Amino acid sequence: FFVDPKNGFTVEYFDTYKVLTNLITNQKYALVCCNSTLDDYKTGYHAVVNTPLTNVGVDSQLDSLPFFELLGLKDVIKSAKPSANVTSPCFPDIQDGPTNTSIIIDTVFTGKPMNNVVGTNPQYISVSASNNDLTPLQVSMKLIAPNNQSTTFQNITEFHSALSKVDFVIDDTPPANFKKDLAYTDWLSAAGYKPNAKVAFISLKNVFRTDLLINAAGHSDWDFRHTARADLVIADVIHMVYNTYEPTYNMNWLRTFAQMRRPSFVSNLTYPSCTDPVPRINTNLCAMGSFTPNSTVVNTPHTAADSPGLSAGGKAGVAVGVIVGVAAIAGFAVFKYKQKRVPTEGTFVKMNDI
Repeated sequence: FFVDPKNGFTVEYFDTYKVLTNLITNQKYALVCCNSTLDDYKTGYHAVVNTPLTNVGVDSQLDSLPFFELLGLKDVIKSAKPSANVTSPCFPDIQDGPTNTSIIIDTVFTGKPMNNVVGTNPQYISVSASNNDLTPLQVSMKLIAPNNQSTTFQNITEFHSALSKVDFVIDDTPPANFKKDLAYTDWLSAAGYKPNAKVAFISLKNVFRTDLLINAAGHSDWDFRHTARADLVIADVIHMVYNTYEPTYNMNWLRTFAQMRRPSFVSNLTYPSCTDPVPRINTNLCAMGSFTPNSTVVNTPHTAADSPGLSAGGKAGVAVGVIVGVAAIAGFAVFKYKQKRVPTEGTFVKMNDI
């Protein structure tokens, strides 16, 4: 019997089956081994499935797909909805439903708790990988916004006052909220700021977005993958705050929006292998040892002329929306904010992130 409520689930082990309980949705599932009969499990469970699963669908919970990749089980995924939002090249032909009509989906991972009739297909299992009830180590955004404070501002003066001590801003607005690519100057205008405003995150050009990697439809890989890779989120945030620490580090998702860096398309360089997850896990490994940041490094902001636009089919929707920072955390519409100044640079010790 395994139980740790902080993980949001429990697992009970029996001779021929396991009982998985989602503590967030309060649903219980029987995982029955080796094609055994399901007749003995008709009551007391919200879903009953034979394991191992062979034909899995995903409905809305696309952030569960990277876990299948890391476990080497991507081939059991037969459908994912909405498929246009899938950024991984490991699912190149994925559709909202099975592409082969002979395939019967036996299980669908979804975000909604549902009651199933034993013996019917598909059985629905609720997934809560990004639920806010989980701990910071389980939800990447909580690593950035640990206090989870939220406020909606209607008054621009109050909004500016709340942002007056903010050092870094990360705009996490869904691209679908906007119909066109938005320039940084338009972003400032929408927020009621001028380019020469005397606030730290504007003066230092510390406005970031989470859409450095996008697919051809403009959907951000951050939405798809960051839940499964909290280690990479932490690495990006560290290098955002201390930009002279490992100057050659390549950001995974954070884009220097204020410095006019453009999004890049997901490619085999960002996903070095779809059959062996080890190369991806070993990307950007740190080595033990003392390290002093190179304070002579100068990060020259990009200019519009240096940043060619994406093709019409690959434009990312960029606009004002949720904004989250690290030393100070802030947001438009939904506001998350922690008032804290950036510490001075010191000596760093590289750590293994896996």
